[in-house]
Amino acid sequence: MENDFTVSGAVLAEMFGVTKRSILNWTDSGWLVKAPAPRNQSLYFVLASWKLWDAHRQAEIADATKDSDDIDELKVKKLQAEIQYAETRNQKIEGKLIPIEILEAQWSRLIIGCRNNFLALPAKLKLHLGLGKKDTAFIDGMIRETLEASAFVEGKVPYAPEDDEED
Repeated sequence: MENDFTVSGAVLAEMFGVTKRSILNWTDSGWLVKAPAPRNQSLYFVLASWKLWDAHRQAEIADATKDSDDIDELKVKKLQAEIQYAETRNQKIEGKLIPIEILEAQWSRLIIGCRNNFLALPAKLKLHLGLGKKDTAFIDGMIRETLEASAFVEGKVPYAPEDDEED
């Protein structure tokens, strides 16, 4: 269980989005991996428990889909949704997923910073190269034109959500 970390049953229940009772039931069923813990404490290996739980849920899905006459599609979809939800939560905990708000904020800062650095070039060139007002204005115009061209592709902002066209 190296490279695995441990959490309490309460934390594991929160990670899976279930009650502590479900964690105890899953432990009794052999679905989770307990870690050595002091008396009166229940600790679980997170990654090992996740893999074991996932294997059991995948087996449930396989069993549910074996007999196509008795299949309950809603149950299968529910199990698949639970697995996907738990996988997403696990990836967030492991730091593999970044919330969109944070990602957008970081990209915005990066793009604004690049834009500001480009717009500062004419002033820096004027100081270091001794350019005149006409040359500085020309370079400033070229930079602004390039930035505008980069911001719009065929009259649209790149990656902006498109309006739904109604027929």
